Amino acid sequence: MAVSACGDDGIDYDGTAGEPTPARFDAWVPAIDLSAASGDLDITGNVIVDTGAPFTILDVDTYGYEDGKAATTLTGFGLTFPDYPVIAYDVFDQSTGDYDGLLGGDLLRHFALSLDYKGSLAWLRDADTTALPSGVSGSFDDAVSIPFVLRGGGTGLVPGNCPGGCGTVSVAATRILLEVELEGSATPVWFLVDTGASISVLSEELLQELGDPARPRLDGVSVATVNGIVSAYLSRVSSIVIAGDGEDAGPSQVTHVSSPVLVVPGWDLFGAIQSETGVQVRGLIGGSFLRSFLTTLDYTSKRLRLSRYVEPSHLDPDEFVRVGFTLSPVSGQWRVVDVYDNTDAEAEGLVAGDVVLEIDGTAITGLDESAVGNLLGAFGQGQEVPIGIQVGGGVQTVDVMIEDLLPAYE
Repeated sequence: MAVSACGDDGIDYDGTAGEPTPARFDAWVPAIDLSAASGDLDITGNVIVDTGAPFTILDVDTYGYEDGKAATTLTGFGLTFPDYPVIAYDVFDQSTGDYDGLLGGDLLRHFALSLDYKGSLAWLRDADTTALPSGVSGSFDDAVSIPFVLRGGGTGLVPGNCPGGCGTVSVAATRILLEVELEGSATPVWFLVDTGASISVLSEELLQELGDPARPRLDGVSVATVNGIVSAYLSRVSSIVIAGDGEDAGPSQVTHVSSPVLVVPGWDLFGAIQSETGVQVRGLIGGSFLRSFLTTLDYTSKRLRLSRYVEPSHLDPDEFVRVGFTLSPVSGQWRVVDVYDNTDAEAEGLVAGDVVLEIDGTAITGLDESAVGNLLGAFGQGQEVPIGIQVGGGVQTVDVMIEDLLPAYE
């Protein structure tokens, strides 16, 4: 049966809203299976549920559409949206992982979106309720109810390679903005809530205003964006505080202490958001913050509801205690992607592009990510991991220390 969701203009769909669906949270970015059917095409891809994207984009390499606007039948969250307008575009290059598109605010704005980071579930409701749907379990603190504003929208150019251009697209206001207090400051600043960001992001100017040159910093970080790979660094802020307004009976605010943040020098993202919204946005609330909560973004009532997990066993308190380099599989081999500045890995001479053949004497060629992670995870802080690097036709072993790459900051 076709149902019209709440909202000024509504949206038609088949199915029952509120049924939890499996979700993947790789690097704390939610993704679901989303199928698109049009004519002879009916393809399912791994699509990011992205509140930071104004409209829905299907990658042309996966879904087979030509660049530009298209109408298709979308199926996701157990719901089917007939004749839904999307943009087809080569949104991801090969370096950004196995994602096939973005499910954006144009669709999400008609619903209350809930994300269970611990239970790996997501669901849409016509309007939020405090009751959990069947299939969702766990212990949560009372929710903090936080008002937000929706800004942005308008008309923009459709990306893509089309003769004479791909036309324009009009979207409603989808940018979720709320006020945030950093490190005890009495003056709040505007942040955008972006489920498509794996970590909270600060403008470099804001971090500089907070001061303290001794705060932790991890340089040499490569970040995958829809515009390709950019260079960045990680740091921490001692606290991020978001206040509620007392609408619900729960706590009045949420506080995230020693919060990791990402800074991308020279990135024009915040200027673009300000041009769209008319608000000086100085940061993004991303997965590194939201993962501590059962998170509901209710577009229909303009509220963010955060229920802290009582037992956050899905979070690793030592997530930054590791070797100072990252690995990525390439054609069955594991290659070094990043070597972080001022780490033991850098001192030992590892460089991006090195092929790692062994970890602690175990051959890793052909192993999956979990197996490689388990080999590295067998070592603790201060211990040295024997890393076998391909040199010519042989193996050269270097001992790389496990370090706390981003210490806590209070």
